[in-house]
Amino acid sequence: MKRLAVGVSASLLLPAMWIAVKYGFAISDRYLPSPTEVFRSINDPNPSLLVHIGASWLRLATGFILGVVGGIGAGVLWWRSPAMDRWSNPSVQALRAVPPTATIPFFLLWFGFAELGRVLLIFLGIALNVAIAARQILRNTPQKYLTALRSAGLANHEIPVRHFAIPLVLESILPTLRFALSTSIGLVVVSEILGSQVGLGYLIQSARSTFALQMVFLAAIAFGLINVVSDKALCWVWQRAVFWRQMS
Repeated sequence: MKRLAVGVSASLLLPAMWIAVKYGFAISDRYLPSPTEVFRSINDPNPSLLVHIGASWLRLATGFILGVVGGIGAGVLWWRSPAMDRWSNPSVQALRAVPPTATIPFFLLWFGFAELGRVLLIFLGIALNVAIAARQILRNTPQKYLTALRSAGLANHEIPVRHFAIPLVLESILPTLRFALSTSIGLVVVSEILGSQVGLGYLIQSARSTFALQMVFLAAIAFGLINVVSDKALCWVWQRAVFWRQMS
């Protein structure tokens, strides 16, 4: 009961600060809309707000899942093949240094306003970082595990991926995945602002052109809720994927 009360109180903290700043400093609606004005704007979007939320969430889920699967797969591949790791590492590090948003002109040139370009932007924005994290986790494999594997006569390329490498990565990669999730949401916003006809990023873009600040706040709140729900879902899936941690 106490935990529920703390959760409810924490959820009300930001709205309380919003109301206090709005009315405590008598800020004009032009700069900070009131909560009631934002709430009344829920029915304004056409198509409905739920359609925009669904489109953004679908892009987020598709790009994030593909990025995580591809990143973990690449990390395991580099770990199993030191030669491939050495050859690809300079290029990967160089690409990681480029902010994903800086690649948007290329995606627009290559894919135009097609959905594939938006998904690929999210995919590439997180896959390389997940791959680096997965490779590092495997490189830091506890010595007792390596000793047991070596005693069985197994080299790196012979170590079972499904029953050893992937479970070992999953045990430690949750912080990276949670950070990647927040990064993905930022990439969804950027990808939808540029050329999308549906989605919360599109709502922000169209509201900016008409100075409908209440709609910008509404889209931002929706993105916040998507992040909270997706993060909780990610932690739930992770806890069940690494069930052996609860058994130890």
